Amino acid sequence: MKITAALAWWNETPADLTACIASLANIADKVVALDGSYVRYPGATVWSSDAEVQAIRAAAKRANIECEIIRPDRLWAGQVEKRSVLLREAAKGSDWVLVVD
Repeated sequence: MKITAALAWWNETPADLTACIASLANIADKVVALDGSYVRYPGATVWSSDAEVQAIRAAAKRANIECEIIRPDRLWAGQVEKRSVLLREAAKGSDWVLVVD
């Protein structure tokens, strides 16, 4: 059985992302992390910092969790669009999807 954690994030502290991923040890086999903000969010950017991406990857490696990070090429129209893409990607090859929010 394969459990994939689905994490939507944007502009979080690396320490919080590290703790989040570490909490998935012994629960999830994989994490799919989807970056990006929404069009209507003040100060929105398409991507979070590279430090955030590195924090997710490093924490997943330490927890022995497969990691897939998806960075969009544009701002998301809204939460429904972003979550739909995240769940679709997380479900690929997985038996269960755990939404991490």
